[in-house]
Amino acid sequence: MPVSGVDFETYGGLTTCYEVEIEDGRRLLIDLGTGVHHLVPTLGPQDKEFDIFFTHVHWDHTHGIPFFWPLYDADASIRFHAHPHEGLGVEEMVAALMRPPWFPVDFHETPANKHFDELSDHQRVIGGVTVRHAVLHHPSGVSAYRFETNDHAIVLATDVEPAPWSDQLLIELASGADVLIHDAQYFPDEYRESKVGWGHSTWEDSVRIAEAAGVGRLVITSHDPYRTDKGVDEIVAEAAAHLPTEAASVGMRITAG
Repeated sequence: MPVSGVDFETYGGLTTCYEVEIEDGRRLLIDLGTGVHHLVPTLGPQDKEFDIFFTHVHWDHTHGIPFFWPLYDADASIRFHAHPHEGLGVEEMVAALMRPPWFPVDFHETPANKHFDELSDHQRVIGGVTVRHAVLHHPSGVSAYRFETNDHAIVLATDVEPAPWSDQLLIELASGADVLIHDAQYFPDEYRESKVGWGHSTWEDSVRIAEAAGVGRLVITSHDPYRTDKGVDEIVAEAAAHLPTEAASVGMRITAG
């Protein structure tokens, strides 16, 4: 959930919304959490083409959907990409998040041209960026993504819990990437004592995956909303003893290479 206050000025604030910058005038986004609040003001009248990849549709990754103003632009074209879940297609999952009485405007009434892509295979090419995905271990499932050009690759694996089969898929997806953005919500003792099955990882898990995949740089994400800035810095310090590590924060720019 989004948080605020003097103890959360660096890492609190907004929930997950990332952008991968591409060159052909389209905007490639990952999740539409409340971080869309920082994205929308960057959009200009020329921005009409959007590809949105959802890691999953839990609330903290989707609460920004009703406030994504291109939905209300009849000239905008938005393609939603996600992995279907237990018989629910992408359109059904996204539309269910925006309708009365939970929001006054029904998703289907928004005038944008909306398209829906079920991720049944492993690759898309958008604006010169190859997008691959893997479905990992999390309640209701979660998709990790690899965004790659000829020279560089960044992998995003938010909201994932360790499991042998899931770890192997992620190591393969992240192999040789410049940057891995990985869930590190817990300290190891917190996880072992009370968080097993909650769908998140420790800093040790993120380091282990990054090292196994030969990744050069780690960015930890999925911060516990009750974890203060000081607490997140303590997690970063633990991981940084093993490889270069930063923590995701509002407005952060990540450059591969």
